[in-house]
Amino acid sequence: TALGKLPSRPATVWRGVASNNNINFTEHDMHTWWSVTSCTSYLNVAGMFAGVIGILFCIDSIYGKDITKYSANQSEEEVILMPGTILRAKCMRSEPTGLSIVHLEECSRIPQGKHVMLSYTSSNQDIVSKIADILRDENIPVWFDSNGDMKTDIYESLTEGVENAVIVCCFLTSDYEQSLSCQSELQYAQKRQKPIIPCMLTSATTWKPSDWLEEITRELVFVDFHDVSESNIDAKVMELIDQIEGQIAEKQNQRMQSIEEPTL
Repeated sequence: TALGKLPSRPATVWRGVASNNNINFTEHDMHTWWSVTSCTSYLNVAGMFAGVIGILFCIDSIYGKDITKYSANQSEEEVILMPGTILRAKCMRSEPTGLSIVHLEECSRIPQGKHVMLSYTSSNQDIVSKIADILRDENIPVWFDSNGDMKTDIYESLTEGVENAVIVCCFLTSDYEQSLSCQSELQYAQKRQKPIIPCMLTSATTWKPSDWLEEITRELVFVDFHDVSESNIDAKVMELIDQIEGQIAEKQNQRMQSIEEPTL
């Protein structure tokens, strides 16, 4: 969606809701908001919506989308929280008037200590480094060997890089396919059942994965980076982020279903 392509902006935002409905937010409780949620940078704007007996949410946002430039009323500085936003309750207090004030913090989509691993060859270090910088700007923790091809320590790459990865993004070229180190890395990621997102750095009309690489990537959805440039790299990385977030959400849903399903 167009909203998803906007950069994320960590900030404290406010949301006012007129109805209280005796809602109770206990410290450390987790809440998932499944709809598009409109917030504002200004307390007084949110306060108008909450009134004197509603709920005023103070939210420490990580992935908020600032749509001020596209809003009908730019003075409100509207920030959107996307569907599936996970929030943790920090505290709640009630005013004598009946107004409830709830402090929430948005949870990272990637658990603490985990990361997105970037697997690539040294010949593509420049472009992958730029992609890594954009991912970090979007609050996505990244792990990758700064030398490429795991030239520093293959065991560190496998144990730290792969084991702590929520997703492995591999940047594919013929050099990647010929690299024994990259082969070990990606095959180990597959063995450990890590989600893999293949990113093409070469046009599919001139080269396609074959042999061991084709076996791993055959059924996967590719992100095309072969024609990336300074003018479109941000949009291309947003496509990758959409894939990353989709994979994470799918994994989380599978985990929730396995917990909820009764054991026979």
